[in-house]
Amino acid sequence: MFQLLKCVARAVVKNGGKFLLDFVPGGEALYNIAGDAWEDWRKNRDETALRGEVQALALASAEQVRAEVVAA
Repeated sequence: MFQLLKCVARAVVKNGGKFLLDFVPGGEALYNIAGDAWEDWRKNRDETALRGEVQALALASAEQVRAEVVAA
């Protein structure tokens, strides 16, 4: 019904993280790094593949995640 509220909510979601990170030293760089990683990760993948990867990461052991981080 109130489209303006939905538009404001989307804008907050889109820009809220950057706003908060502006208060952290190096926050702008962190924001840019996260944005680049997000775009690269989503590129050429469908929603099913993305969900599957997030689920696999959530279920992975700390050792598995650590090994993947080192390999990356």
